[in-house]
Amino acid sequence: MHCIELARIATFIAAQGASLAIVRPSIPASAITQYWVASRQRTELWNRGLARLVEMEATGRPLAIDGWWFEHVPMIEEILVSETLSRVMAAVGAVLDDGIEDREIEPVTHSVFQTHLESRNRVLRILLFSRGRSVEQALRLNRLRRCVERWTDLLIAPLVRLRPDSVQFAIDAGRARAYASECSDDDRNRGSDGSDWLSAATLELSLGGLCDRRAALPQANQQIGESVLAYLRPELFDSLGVPYSTTTQRIVSGHSPECPPAGDNKRGNRGGKHLLFHAPQTRPAAPNLVRWTF
Repeated sequence: MHCIELARIATFIAAQGASLAIVRPSIPASAITQYWVASRQRTELWNRGLARLVEMEATGRPLAIDGWWFEHVPMIEEILVSETLSRVMAAVGAVLDDGIEDREIEPVTHSVFQTHLESRNRVLRILLFSRGRSVEQALRLNRLRRCVERWTDLLIAPLVRLRPDSVQFAIDAGRARAYASECSDDDRNRGSDGSDWLSAATLELSLGGLCDRRAALPQANQQIGESVLAYLRPELFDSLGVPYSTTTQRIVSGHSPECPPAGDNKRGNRGGKHLLFHAPQTRPAAPNLVRWTF
């Protein structure tokens, strides 16, 4: 799996942030564990690759440095692009565990986010001070970095509306707040109108022209992508597999104003059903048949 696919997954996860906050689905423990383990393994491979460059520069091997840049440019791109998913997942984890005593998701997603920040900082130092790269490579990677940062703040914005503290996961807090202020209720009510697919296609088009076609760690990305998609539980979709809009999700889950209070705020508690979804407790009595006599 290419890192651009992880960015597309981040688009879908961010679009379902409001529904996840309403439903509070029970996330499988295997998905949470797989997300942490796969991210940890990928980070270790990143650090090994970055450490080799530092070693080559310390020993003064210019030809080896040139070869390193040719082989590891996809890895640098992967660190920059996949940061979007790490930040979105950290924000989603905070939303899912908001108000819950036994936090299970937020510690994992926040740990992955912090570890990814360390790798990103190492990449930024390499882009600033390292030797061996061409001017064209430096300019392209810088354009990629700026493009990823804008998209990340745009995807975080709806989550900032749900939970203002989520702005800590944005790259530029001011820009994320500006995007959040521009988000209307109609934007959060998007469901089956195709807007999310259009956003994902636009993101893929923006990043596709700046990224190498090679994938650095496709297997690790595949495991991370599968674990993240497991967060999208069946409760978020209708019988045809189309995501519910936020308004529909509130009605189905019993969080509309017409419903009684949902009670506690534990994960998986769907509260009271909407009145339209209440099934009658008993069958209605059969109508009395009038026998006509002549």
